[in-house]
Amino acid sequence: MGRNNYFKFKQFTIVHEKSGMKVGTDGVLIGAWATHHDAQNILDIGCGSGLIPLMLAQRTSAHIVGVEIDKLAAEESIDNIQKSPWTNRIEIVNKPIQEYQPGHTFDLIVSNPPYFTNGPMSPNQARKNARHTDTLCFNDLLSSAARLLKPDGSFCIILPAEHEKEITSMAADNNLHLNEVCYVKPKKEAAPKRILFHFNFFKSEDPIQKEIFIEKERHVYSDDYIDLTKDFYLNM
Repeated sequence: MGRNNYFKFKQFTIVHEKSGMKVGTDGVLIGAWATHHDAQNILDIGCGSGLIPLMLAQRTSAHIVGVEIDKLAAEESIDNIQKSPWTNRIEIVNKPIQEYQPGHTFDLIVSNPPYFTNGPMSPNQARKNARHTDTLCFNDLLSSAARLLKPDGSFCIILPAEHEKEITSMAADNNLHLNEVCYVKPKKEAAPKRILFHFNFFKSEDPIQKEIFIEKERHVYSDDYIDLTKDFYLNM
């Protein structure tokens, strides 16, 4: 993804100097993949520097809210949005999702959440908040999504593959059922490293299962990954 303090996409630029989580493949994947037919209101939980709200603004005509606990990241997100074509459709709220009470529910909720439950903590507080579950545990994420989602809405997240059983079980405890899943491999022959999850309040008789791999070889991307991200990356 590069080491600059900004990342330029086809229709917008993300400055990510202050945000704890830089632009990365996970955010691009969920921003390009998450969907709900004719969504009018979209929520991004933990919006960081604004990548996912901007991707969703490019893809839809919806009003989008990004909720971000870190003050500097929220400010950076606002700056990025103000320089984009979609300033009037994106709102950033600087508070924990557990305290967010908008007075309405959402058609689509998206998140690239923190997922480290153990291991060394970053000395950088913003990066710690973005990467570790101590500020947003999975149960709080799922209960917040269930509280804020419309009855016919969709909740889409991306997580490391090792959390598949845990997140699916905890989602079911919140009446959220897995109806589509996409396993993401770094290369065709590799095991999945990430999983894209699509939850709803209803159960599907036959959940959709797909998989994609990112690279054929170093910096040579697969057709599926190009098709998914070509509207965003400059070099796709």
